[in-house]
Amino acid sequence: MANFLAIVLLFLISAFSCADSTNSSSQNCILTPDWHMFVINGLSNEVIIAHIRDEYGRPQCEHCPMSPGVSFSWYFCPFGEWYYGDFTRGSTQKTVQLYSKHIQNFCGHKFLLGTEHCYWLVKPDGFYVAKKNLSISDPNWSYESPWI
Repeated sequence: MANFLAIVLLFLISAFSCADSTNSSSQNCILTPDWHMFVINGLSNEVIIAHIRDEYGRPQCEHCPMSPGVSFSWYFCPFGEWYYGDFTRGSTQKTVQLYSKHIQNFCGHKFLLGTEHCYWLVKPDGFYVAKKNLSISDPNWSYESPWI
């Protein structure tokens, strides 16, 4: 019984210690893989403004200008947190759910150790996702959401 309580306590400590992922290095998650998310500006000559936050509103990137070809990335431990991106392109604004069960299933390999990677690409017609780093012109990006 003592071993079981020790494991539960260790799990709770790791959940709260990994919940805030404001740094840019691996989180060393316990009982889950680290996640490394990327958002890439694939627009050829437009700067987009990104505001990336978790479900509680804690920012990873607050109103960050992203020039064409530039990416932003962050690490986190997936203890029930979802991530959203609010993107502005000229007068158009869009909120995209960057991490959810759907994205976890799409990009993840379900390993308990190591790091899962997921890549988002912002293009003129919308938002695309891939589980590996593809070139901007690669047709294997999966279309997720339009700008409008």
